[in-house]
Amino acid sequence: MSDIFKKPYLDQTPVYFPYTVEKLCEGPIFPSIVFDGGAFFFANDALGTVNGDELLEKIMSGEIFSYWYREGEFDWLGAFKDFRPIGYTSEWEGHIWINRLYVLLPLAQAYAKTRDVKFLNAWLAILKDFTRVNPYTRYEDKPVDLVWRDMQVTWRTLNLLYSIFLFQGTDDLSREDWEFIYTCVKTHVDHMTDEGERYLEITEPDNHRLQIGTALILYGALFPEMFDQEKLLRIGKGLVEINMKKSIFDDGCNNEDSMSYSHFIARLYLEAELVLEKNGFETVEGCKESIQKQYEFLYKFSTRQGKTVQFGDSYVFDAEKDVEFINSFYPLTFKREKKTELFASSRMAVLRNARFEVFIDAMDMTEWHQHFGRPQFIVFCDGLPMVVDSGSVNYDRGYFRRRLNSEKGHSVIYSPSIPLTRQPSNETLAVEDFKDLEDEKLLTVSNTVTGSDGTSYKWLRTFRLFEDRLEIIDTVNASKPLNFVSQLFLPECRIGYAPAIEPENQTELLLRFGSFMERIKTDTVFETQYTPCVDTANRMNYAQLLIRKFNASDFTERTVITFERIREGNNYLIGKIN
Repeated sequence: MSDIFKKPYLDQTPVYFPYTVEKLCEGPIFPSIVFDGGAFFFANDALGTVNGDELLEKIMSGEIFSYWYREGEFDWLGAFKDFRPIGYTSEWEGHIWINRLYVLLPLAQAYAKTRDVKFLNAWLAILKDFTRVNPYTRYEDKPVDLVWRDMQVTWRTLNLLYSIFLFQGTDDLSREDWEFIYTCVKTHVDHMTDEGERYLEITEPDNHRLQIGTALILYGALFPEMFDQEKLLRIGKGLVEINMKKSIFDDGCNNEDSMSYSHFIARLYLEAELVLEKNGFETVEGCKESIQKQYEFLYKFSTRQGKTVQFGDSYVFDAEKDVEFINSFYPLTFKREKKTELFASSRMAVLRNARFEVFIDAMDMTEWHQHFGRPQFIVFCDGLPMVVDSGSVNYDRGYFRRRLNSEKGHSVIYSPSIPLTRQPSNETLAVEDFKDLEDEKLLTVSNTVTGSDGTSYKWLRTFRLFEDRLEIIDTVNASKPLNFVSQLFLPECRIGYAPAIEPENQTELLLRFGSFMERIKTDTVFETQYTPCVDTANRMNYAQLLIRKFNASDFTERTVITFERIREGNNYLIGKIN
């Protein structure tokens, strides 16, 4: 297998890439290379797919570019031009997606697999057209269209690097073509070097800055003849170290609080570590251990089916497949087991028994990719969702996104009288109790919320998981009577009817899913409504929302959830007539 990074017309001293060509060609290039959250949500929504092979078909047919057609022609700035002049700026993802040049990677991989020059010609034509339309703008000029700023530059720089590697020194490009590519590379890396040096002085963590750090390390290690290697490695390693120390908890969780996004972020640490190690450079201290912890957390915090859960700006992603993809070339040494576990430093937790999995997010609210409402939770039984999260969506769907990101989009208790804030957060969370007993799993989390006028309330939520049910006990104590809303998000119910119960008397809800019946019982009467969500297929759908309302200074509420099998094949197990 080949991991030698070939650079036609440059120094031929061997340098080594984090991956092999064979590894990057095993499956579709996406998700072999993991999309960041914004890129995934846009492509999934607007382009209809996030699969690299399907994107390739759309690229070669030209269909993928139709989203940016204006007056019958493709326009790199089409989305920006349409909305920016009138102050409507919510289609940024559509604008930056195409300008990050994700479209280059499916073409580069197709060429690596087939050596069919049509893919190479398409790749080069796209890069030349982008360069023609988007002349370089300096970092200091802060371009309003963002083409030459932030992750747009970094993703393009990485997509160029991955592509050059996949070309493996092809003879199908002329010297003039290579000089053009190298000029593009130098422009991008020089820009990132200036931007990275500024961020190194700020010393604040941010996943965008981490991406710059990794890209500079890669180019510093692989292109010593083109750049000041010492400078790129110094800046790159500094940015990686800042983010590792300030963004990654001791238990391996990332403070972005988004499981699918964390796979993208873990990969940045991995690529930095591997390229330094393979090329004989000193690696970032502690990075090797952190990578192990990050992937261990991502494995353990996935469902039994191996999927990520939808906390924060997370999409459902095959976590186990990604872990084993990494393990095939970078041994991950942690034990593959999933059990009841409290990740103490991040305050993430999962309660498990033979049938149930309860995922709980009680992390501090500080980062942009987090959603309001703490502690959030999601429940599965026998692999099926019982309590869901409202999910995340293409960031360009502004009104919808704001709803999903708010406390109104999650199974929490909140007071409309005290708006929740971040940076600084007005919530103080703590784990009060945790037990992992044979017949009961228990977690109690407290959240104290303080308003700007000093009004406050403390909400204590206890999860008690038994073999046959989940009990949730909520206790709220406020400094004065306040309005409170308690919400429970339940998956869409496709089949069957529940008994007719007058809304003012409703304390029990039945939802049938094929051969299963979910039963929810509450102490207080509730009302139900239907609300938009993004489901576990990453598609827009609806959830059934159970709502209870209180006006009090203190109250206690109990919720019991069971999931009953009503038949197995043709053998009815409940209500069977003998």
